[in-house]
Amino acid sequence: MKVLQPFGWKGQIQAAKQIARLSKVGALVLGSQIGAAVPEEIVPAWRGANSMSKSMYRQNEESFKQLWEQVAQEADTSWAVESSLKGLETLGLTHEDVQWMREGAMLLEFKLCRKL
Repeated sequence: MKVLQPFGWKGQIQAAKQIARLSKVGALVLGSQIGAAVPEEIVPAWRGANSMSKSMYRQNEESFKQLWEQVAQEADTSWAVESSLKGLETLGLTHEDVQWMREGAMLLEFKLCRKL
């Protein structure tokens, strides 16, 4: 699932709340997105005026957990959150493959399970 990646922090909260609304207790959500060791909101140079969001928020494990804690509180749900950052080279990508990304880009893999 890469429905959170295209958005900034606020957009990721809104999208995650939609996931919460569509899910039931016991639902498992697996996915990955571009992350970073130090979380940050960025405006990629390639984002055009027609983009869904001008910024995107690159998460790390802690910020991703905080996002789901906020969603849990606002959507009256509870989530078990597991995530890990990996270097993009683990995907078999070369420097040339990822040179369009800002420095520090990593892969954030995650597993969510709705508890309430």
